Amino acid sequence: TSGVAQQVTFSASGIPSGVTATFSPTNCLPNCSSTLTITTTPSAVAGSYTIAVTGSSGAVTSSTSFILTVTQAPDITAPVVAITAPAAGSSLVTNSTLTITADAQDPDITGQITSGIAGVQFLVNGAPLNAEDITSPYSTMWTPTTAGTYSISARARDGAGKQATSLAVSIIVTAPSLTDTTPPTISAI
Repeated sequence: TSGVAQQVTFSASGIPSGVTATFSPTNCLPNCSSTLTITTTPSAVAGSYTIAVTGSSGAVTSSTSFILTVTQAPDITAPVVAITAPAAGSSLVTNSTLTITADAQDPDITGQITSGIAGVQFLVNGAPLNAEDITSPYSTMWTPTTAGTYSISARARDGAGKQATSLAVSIIVTAPSLTDTTPPTISAI
């Protein structure tokens, strides 16, 4: 009014939850420029949003809009897996059945989608044992037929294809005792 330049104030609307919009500077004299910075947090929901940007100076208002597309970071971390049973140093006799269990998690990094555990493959001396278990709690059965020391581990696979193998647990399989504990039978003639 009256030929005097008035401050232009900038604002944005249509900003989704978990997203902030800031202007620098927030206002200035006409023919200036301001930078709009969009920041997202991990709580921002993926999607497309119409954002309206407005500049106001007294009774004069001017607006424009753009589409903001929010996406989630891909799953880039490998799962974490550990054998929960048997305990290291456990022993059993050949032809005995052993239940092997593992805990597997797919950790999330702030702002990252976690794809979840797709399956756990149990390993004996590095070789796959039975089919991959795709349902938590993860377990399998094993009946060793040969005495010896064995290394048991588990390999977890997440939905993004990332894999991790647990630390191995060493167990001992022994042959059954062949000690004859039956007393001799004496018969008279």
